[in-house]
Amino acid sequence: MNSKFFTRTFSFIASIALAASFACAGESHGYFAKFAQPAKSAQSASVNKIAQSTQKPAGLNESVRFPMHSVMKFPQALYVAHFLDSAKIDINAKVQVVKATLMQNTWSPMLKELGDTALVSYAELLQWSLVQSDNNASDLLFKFCGTPQNITRYIEKLGFKNIQIGATEAEMHADLAKSDLNWCTPKEISNLFEWFYKNKDKNVNLKFIWKTMSEVETGKDRIPAAVPAGATVVHKTGTGFPPKDKLPPMNDVGIVILPNGRVIFIAVFVPEPTAPDKLAEIARKALSGL
Repeated sequence: MNSKFFTRTFSFIASIALAASFACAGESHGYFAKFAQPAKSAQSASVNKIAQSTQKPAGLNESVRFPMHSVMKFPQALYVAHFLDSAKIDINAKVQVVKATLMQNTWSPMLKELGDTALVSYAELLQWSLVQSDNNASDLLFKFCGTPQNITRYIEKLGFKNIQIGATEAEMHADLAKSDLNWCTPKEISNLFEWFYKNKDKNVNLKFIWKTMSEVETGKDRIPAAVPAGATVVHKTGTGFPPKDKLPPMNDVGIVILPNGRVIFIAVFVPEPTAPDKLAEIARKALSGL
C-alpha cells in the first residue's frame, strides 16, 4: 500500500517551515517539513512501521536564522505564562500603566483605549500583544515579567537553542539593526509551536494563550488565506520595518487544524519586501505538498 493511502487514512501532525532567505543566493524561499508519529492507539504496530517510513523530514534553509519581528511576541507570551505561574500571580492581576511613558510613534492600538493612567491586567496585555501585535503591550510585558534575556534562557531550558530574543520593541525602534537580535530558524520555531500544541492544556495561562491566539484577527491574508474553508488557524504574524517606498518584510507562523482533524505546524519567513499574497502563495504551495 502506498504512502498516499496512509496520508489520507491517518491523522498526522505535520510541521512545515518555509523561508525566503537573503542569506541564500539564488533561492527565493526554503522549507522544513516533519511528520509526527500517528497515535499508537489508532493503528497496529505493523501499520505504524509502514507509516513511519513516510515521515522523513525534508527541508531547505531550515537552519537559517531569520529576523522574527513581531513573531517574537509568541515566545514572549510562553515565557509570561511561565513567569506568572511560577510567581503565583493571577493572569487577571493588574499593573499600573502611565500613557505618557509609552511609545507614541509605534503600532499600538491600546493607546486609543487608555486614559492618562490605567490599571491593565496581564491578560489584557497578552491580548493586545498577540491579537493586535501591539508594541507597547509587548514592552510592558518585558517591563513587568522579564527581559529579552530571561525569555531566551527560558526557551533554551525548554530545549530550543535556535530561538533568541535580544531586543525590546523600544530598542528596535531606536536602532533598526537591533531587529536582527530577535531571530529564529524555521525548524526551531516549528518545534516550539509543536511544544505549545502539546502543552496548551498544562495550566490556565497556556489555555488562555491558546484561546487568545485562536482569535487573532491580523494576517488573514497570510497563512489563513492559504488554508481550506473550515480550518482553524492559531498563528502570530510579524512585519518588519519597510525600506523606503517598498513593502515590508513579512512573517507568519502558527498551527493549522484542518476540518478532518489533521494538525499542521507552519512558519513562513519572507525577509525581503513582499506582499501578503506572496506569503500566502508560499504557504499554499507548502500545504499542497503534504
